[in-house]
Amino acid sequence: MATAQGALKGNCITFLQNTPNIVNSLPLKMADLCDTLKVIFIGARPPERLQLKRILTVRKKKIVEALRWLKKDNILYKNVDINLDNIAQLPEDDIPESIMTTMEQILNDKEVPSERAGYIPDPLSNSTELNISDVIPVNNSAVLDVNGSSISSEERNDYLLKKIKNDGTNDEMDVENIYLIPHSSKPVNEYFNPKLLAGLYPTLFCYGLGAPEDQTRPLTINLREHIRYLLSYNDRRFEKNHSFIFVVFNLLQRRDACFHAQLIATKPYFRSSAQEIHSLKTSDIEAALKNISTGTHNKGSNKALGKLVNHIKTIGGRVIGSAYSRTSLRTHLHAMIFNQSLPNIFRTLNPADIHSPVALYFAGVKLDLNNVQAKQLMGAYKRAEIIASHPVATAKFFHILICDILDTMILRGVVGPVKAYFGTVESQGQGSLHLHLLIWLNHDLKPADMKNKIQDPSFRENLIAYLEDIIKEDLNEFKDKCVFENLDAPRSFNTPTRLSSDSIYAALRTIDLAGLEENTNENDIRLTPTKDQSSPSIPYASPPNLRGSPSIPYASPQRTELLQTPIHDQSISSMDDSNIQSRLPPACLPTPNPSLTNFWSRFCADVTQLVESGNVHRHSDTCYKYCKDMAKKICRLIMPRKLISVSTIDPETGHISMRRSHPWINNFNEYIISSCRSNMDIKFIWTGS
Repeated sequence: MATAQGALKGNCITFLQNTPNIVNSLPLKMADLCDTLKVIFIGARPPERLQLKRILTVRKKKIVEALRWLKKDNILYKNVDINLDNIAQLPEDDIPESIMTTMEQILNDKEVPSERAGYIPDPLSNSTELNISDVIPVNNSAVLDVNGSSISSEERNDYLLKKIKNDGTNDEMDVENIYLIPHSSKPVNEYFNPKLLAGLYPTLFCYGLGAPEDQTRPLTINLREHIRYLLSYNDRRFEKNHSFIFVVFNLLQRRDACFHAQLIATKPYFRSSAQEIHSLKTSDIEAALKNISTGTHNKGSNKALGKLVNHIKTIGGRVIGSAYSRTSLRTHLHAMIFNQSLPNIFRTLNPADIHSPVALYFAGVKLDLNNVQAKQLMGAYKRAEIIASHPVATAKFFHILICDILDTMILRGVVGPVKAYFGTVESQGQGSLHLHLLIWLNHDLKPADMKNKIQDPSFRENLIAYLEDIIKEDLNEFKDKCVFENLDAPRSFNTPTRLSSDSIYAALRTIDLAGLEENTNENDIRLTPTKDQSSPSIPYASPPNLRGSPSIPYASPQRTELLQTPIHDQSISSMDDSNIQSRLPPACLPTPNPSLTNFWSRFCADVTQLVESGNVHRHSDTCYKYCKDMAKKICRLIMPRKLISVSTIDPETGHISMRRSHPWINNFNEYIISSCRSNMDIKFIWTGS
């Protein structure tokens, strides 16, 4: 049946929960397990118990051994009793009945697929990939309070009163005693409490030691840097844990919400409020904090303090992922538009992490990136399982790939001379990252100038030639020049030895696109270039090579030396090498070697395969995710598109019609798509009326 799923794919979603009371006996009763763990199945038919056993099995013997070891060797479990009655309820090797009986099933649901659908076809939906592996890829995500709505204004006020008190006594803020987690049953010391994470994750901190902010450690280590270290740990256990990364992220968010909170007062009360703060004594604030902690605070007990609390409010700042952070990005973008005028090019990149040998390498798969063998890349299901379980490695791959493309492709002139860019990173429903990028070309034409110049036929002709050079909407230029290899033949993928192993996707950097000498200017190209740089009257597609240190306005790890990583089991049980080679997608292959004598024909073949496999639009749920139920469904990506034989620009309206002989191909640039090996989009932003 076409509607019957052939395999399982999963998502592990972590929700914020009330902090439970500290237990003194383990394990918990089986009836209590379903209170914190919920399984929801969505599909055409219910899953078989055998399928679910691969991820939900409980083994009594293993749990008993783990509890005995923890009680003996973990300092936090010394006083925990092992409840033999509850152990007797555990299955020997099966799914707990409380989980099975409370499992929700949503069959033939039509809305949910659109939540997971992305811009590119799901590689796991390929019929050739079904039933070839016992792997169940599980993507981890979480529902987080990014805007700090769970942190009450009273808590922020409480924190800021402590800050005022400490500032008044010249005390440092790193001497916090306690912090209340909202709505939980008991206060939990979230600051400088090494027992918090060590107690929550005995499988990560096996001996109850090594957690962040341990006061007994001779050197003070910043919490954020310690978390980075743990997520990059050699055995990957912190990175692969389903919830650790979300718990520590929420912890950092909560701290940011308080540490970066600010006091604001309305204009009529500003001067008096400042005087009130200055007049407060340390003893007044200490008394107020004591009363707040016991719930007996009375604003009337201290007139000055009461006025302060009444007229001053708190606002959050610099909280990752919050509405404030998005507002900050918009402000930054508006400032760039004010400084640089309107952008000229909009581009989207969707790196194919599941198919990338570099992503697999960062995830611990032992690969020689200069000589990758086809059989080492395994099947799509196995690759998906590895990528889904290594979010930090995948983010590192994304960061390095994007920085390399910006440095070697965008700033060096693939779309023309660039003076600035602005990019934001988003995640799709299945967790993969993609980049939206605005690019400012290095010219001095204002919208009014463009409107006047398009009246000149020569300018229109030059502009069309430029746009057809950087933006392709069909494969006419490539199909008749390409030489396709036998995809079924055994092969290895050799990378030019001159390239470093962490940037094999930038192979095109060795191509002299302009035939000009390199510009050795080391200035950051995001900023306005120096005045002696040329500002052509129209954009052109053969610029000099530019050097610069790319800087994307989003938080990401710094480039570091690669850590030694464990080797994944690369055995393939149900398929042979020939099957792998025949199914290997073009995104798995590296960019053709520019030093080859037949490079151009191979390059054309590479572009053709990449576009046909990843840049030809196919309608999916994501096309109609914003359509109303009763409205006529229209693809939000405006596909299919009208065929146009000749590119034109209407001098009256400024409307640009680009030549297009294929109705379903998404716009692409051949050099960028060959270097990123993934789905992309590129558009020229017309700044005239």
